[in-house]
Amino acid sequence: MFIKREKPTLPSIFKNEKCPRLTGMTRSFDDARWFSNAHVHYHETELLFVAGGKAVVVINQQKFPVEKGDILVVERGCIHSVISDPKQSSDIYSCSLTDYQLDGREPEQVLQRPNLVPVKHAGEKEAFLEACWKELFSDQDRDDRMSVSICNLIAGSLVLLYYELFEDQEQTYRMPEHHFTQDILVFIYGHFSENITLERLAGEFHMSAGHISHEFSRAFGISPINYAINLRIDQAKWLLIQSELSIREISEEVGYQNIQHFAKIFQKRTGYLPLEYREKYWIS
Repeated sequence: MFIKREKPTLPSIFKNEKCPRLTGMTRSFDDARWFSNAHVHYHETELLFVAGGKAVVVINQQKFPVEKGDILVVERGCIHSVISDPKQSSDIYSCSLTDYQLDGREPEQVLQRPNLVPVKHAGEKEAFLEACWKELFSDQDRDDRMSVSICNLIAGSLVLLYYELFEDQEQTYRMPEHHFTQDILVFIYGHFSENITLERLAGEFHMSAGHISHEFSRAFGISPINYAINLRIDQAKWLLIQSELSIREISEEVGYQNIQHFAKIFQKRTGYLPLEYREKYWIS
């Protein structure tokens, strides 16, 4: 016995039949201290899938609690961050995509409107989505043209699945008005390995250092200098587990010329010395 069904030929939902191009992937798990610093993508969509635990995702200063089985869409231009639950460490897959346009949408846009709540549960698609994410990360370990093509196809399928799952989303949230602190955050994000001081920020943005510090802390819950330090440590963590650079090289790469000072700050922020962190989380 067999079943054969013919499906009608229809135009692709991607404009010009151009599928998305995968630009990056991350998986964050097994770390109760884990968080993703606030940042923004101007030409990419970021898709996330919560495979376990709990976290809080902050998008445009709006907090969205998430748990196992939830999916999220972070549209281009949205400032966002993720903080793992310290008691139920989150396991979150994410990928960023560019160079695509869905029919009836702006380029690199999945949701119908910018102010739609970008979080929902995957429902009956949860198991299938988790399998897709695992396959995506399995194939990315192979550095060849075939695996790159497969990863792009899987990522394109994820875009379509998220598009479909959010089609009936009606819940909205209030989008904040643009504030100068967003420009400061983007500036620090692009220059964090340099010497970031309040005096430099005051010169760059023609405001008093005190005003910048107060408003930035009020908007993001962290001072500009601590935000820059967090970015440095976040990049150092990534280099420790994804590269073979020495601790000294990593220290200099993220802006610390004094390796002892780097190690002290790294331990204070993560609970581990750099070498201990590498040994615990090294990706072979």
